[in-house]
Amino acid sequence: MPYNLLRKDSARPLIVNNQTYYYDEGNYYQPCYQGSDSAYCVVENPNQ
Repeated sequence: MPYNLLRKDSARPLIVNNQTYYYDEGNYYQPCYQGSDSAYCVVENPNQ
């Protein structure tokens, strides 16, 4: 899964099936872990 920097100040949160996603600049992100650090993973559009 690719990791990317999420700018939370411009990202729009959305909830799909009780899971929180963020949308910013054409990408959807979901909280995930990179080793023991929390990060945001780029994911497919959760509405599809």
